[in-house]
Amino acid sequence: MAIQAEECVYALLAASTAVGALAADRIYPQVAPQQTATLPYMTYNRIDGIHMHNMSGPSGLVNVRMQIDYYASTYSGASALADAARNVLDGYTGSVTVGSTSIDIKQCHLISDNSDFVQPQNAAEVGTRRFSHDYQIVHETTTPN
Repeated sequence: MAIQAEECVYALLAASTAVGALAADRIYPQVAPQQTATLPYMTYNRIDGIHMHNMSGPSGLVNVRMQIDYYASTYSGASALADAARNVLDGYTGSVTVGSTSIDIKQCHLISDNSDFVQPQNAAEVGTRRFSHDYQIVHETTTPN
């Protein structure tokens, strides 16, 4: 089975000492564990994937939009985590290996960002600061026979 963009993003972020210094291993697919995730942490989610074609059929490339959210108790904490991840991902090109399989990332670019305050769900919570990045990732993929 082919490696997906999500696995590449996780592998790159998990290998970063700068990201690890801030979030350790708290990098979660889609959502963080309810009531057990310790701040700061990040989540990643594949928004969409467009499989590119040329005149003769599938090109073997997919253009993925990936959203990564960075959560911390302070604005500066969320910002620092977002900056650490951006230093790893924005402009990345090269091979990424997951297990025994590798794929070639043709481009990875930050295309938008924003920040907000996540309201507390109950009186015991204090609320969370969040930064959000959307990346465009173009990588190789398998094509049907």
